[in-house]
Formats: sequence, structure tokens, C-alpha cells
Amino acid sequence: MTKYIPIPKDCIPQELQNEIIQLLLDTVEPEVYPGLEFDKYVFHRIISIDSRDNFGNTDNPGRSGGTGKKIESLSVSLSKGIDITQPAMAIVGKSLKDGFNRRRDLIDLGYNFWVFAVYKPDESTRTEYQKDDEDAINDLRLGANPDNGKKPHTFNDFVYMGVEKVRKGSVPKDHDEIKKWMNSIRHNFTQQNVGQIASSIIKNINRAGNLESFDRKNAEKYLKKHSPDSVLLNTKGSERPLRLMEQIMEHFVSTGETLNIALFSTEASNHQELDAERQATIERLEYLDKLCMDYAFAKMKSCNQSYDIVGAIPQKIFSNKPRQSGLVSVK
Repeated sequence: MTKYIPIPKDCIPQELQNEIIQLLLDTVEPEVYPGLEFDKYVFHRIISIDSRDNFGNTDNPGRSGGTGKKIESLSVSLSKGIDITQPAMAIVGKSLKDGFNRRRDLIDLGYNFWVFAVYKPDESTRTEYQKDDEDAINDLRLGANPDNGKKPHTFNDFVYMGVEKVRKGSVPKDHDEIKKWMNSIRHNFTQQNVGQIASSIIKNINRAGNLESFDRKNAEKYLKKHSPDSVLLNTKGSERPLRLMEQIMEHFVSTGETLNIALFSTEASNHQELDAERQATIERLEYLDKLCMDYAFAKMKSCNQSYDIVGAIPQKIFSNKPRQSGLVSVK
């Protein structure tokens, strides 16, 4: 349910400000964030709210990928005015802590003033994984709900912040403790995902001083500069060479030329693991290449069809009529 209150873009009368603030207080419970306490709602000039961190970055530092692309539905929603059924953007002092996409789109839409939820530090409500106000604020940014234009948190967001918190000493370098920290923040992950993220955090910390860390985005940037005619292949797991083999075959069939491949790893945490991953990937590609040749030879020799689609599991409600085999026809 939404309830929009249209507001002028230039100047908002004090009476209307008071009315909107009272409606917010009566309608929606302020978000609860450990280590922070809701203080009040206040209207501010939007450009006076600082969206930069201590290093001058304008993206949400709690998100490894920043704020993300503009979402059209968010602009449409904001153009209707203030939705008094939804939590307002969070600020501490005049520093934005949640609502980076909304601030950007409000400025683009021509609004000068908006309502903000003011929070203040509250040491008494900190979790055991919040050494200071910075930890509390970063947990707020990381755990913001993925709606109303807020960029959903990702696997990498928690890995990024988890590494920072372990290095800082706010979270122990322990698999179970990292999972407990994650579960102290609102997230949309399964507990299996939580365990995988905790493992990735520890691997990233172990990698420091041993290996240069590259995610795919940074690896692509590096390759574009140093070897632009090559394609990337992550040596993590055996399924990636299989996916690349299709590209290798298509490239060779269409051009008759060799496809250059550059290896990198997002998983290895030491030199031995990196070497082992690389060797396994090379062997896997060699096996797949030989398998393609053997398959083509056997196909030409026998002239038989190598596969047959015998049907499909019935999934269409009402309209499926399985055959005696229990499968439905797809022809």
C-alpha cells in the first residue's frame, strides 16, 4: 500500500512539512539499526546532504558495486511525491547513510527539499561486531532492504565488507563468527549462502600478501589494457572450461583462427592452489578438445543420431497429457 503526498519542487511550506512528518510518525515505524538510534524526521535541502564517504567516494561504500544503474520505476514513484508508508532516507548529521539512489534521482527530477530520518550513534545498542560508529553505519548500509530503489545487497558486498571488518578486528577471523556477524544484519541469503560467503571472506584474507586479488570486472579491465585480443577464463571450477569450449568451437569454425585465452582465479588463496587450478583448467580444456574430435569422428563413422529428445516432464497445469512413459511430447 502506498500513500503519496505531492510536494512542491522549489519550496515546501512549514505547515506541509509538519503534516508530512506527523503522517510518517503515525504511519511507519522507523527502521531499527543496531548501534544507531532514530532521532527525528527533518526536511533538508537535498544537495546539502553529503553522499561522500571519508575518501570522497560518492557511491555507497557498504556496497562493492556502488549504487547501481538508475531504476526507472524509482523515478516514477518519486515523481508522485513522498510515500508516507515507507521509511525515509537515513542520515547521521548531514551525511547520507541509506538512500543513495533516491538522492540521485530526486536531484535529477528537480526536487530541492525532501524529508530524511535522522539517526544518532547509540553505543548501548551496538552488536558485538561493532567496535565503533563506523561499524554500525557500515552495517546499516549493507543491510538496507532491497526495495524502494535501494540496490539489493550481493554476495560480493558481504565479502567486501566482511574482509574489511576482519582486518579491522571488528569480526574475528573465524568461519562461525563471520556467519554470526552476517546474521546480525538483515539479508536475503540462505544459510548455505552465508557459509559460502564466510569461506570467501577467509579466502580473500588469506590471499592478501600471497596473490593479487582480481574479480571478473577488474580482470577484464586489466586484460583490455594488456591483451585485448584474449578472452578470460576463471580457473575456479571445472564447468567454466566447458562453457568456454562452445565459444572456442564457434570462433574456430567461423575464422579458422586460434582463440587466445587468459587465465585468472577468484578462488585460490595461495601459490599452490593457483598453480593447481591452472593445471586442472588446462587439462580440462585439452580433454574437451579431444572429446570433440572423438565425437566428430564417431559421428561421421556411424552416421547415427547421437541423441534423441524423448519428451519432457509435464509442467503445464491442466494442459499436460503424459504418455505412457510419463513424459509429454515436445514435437
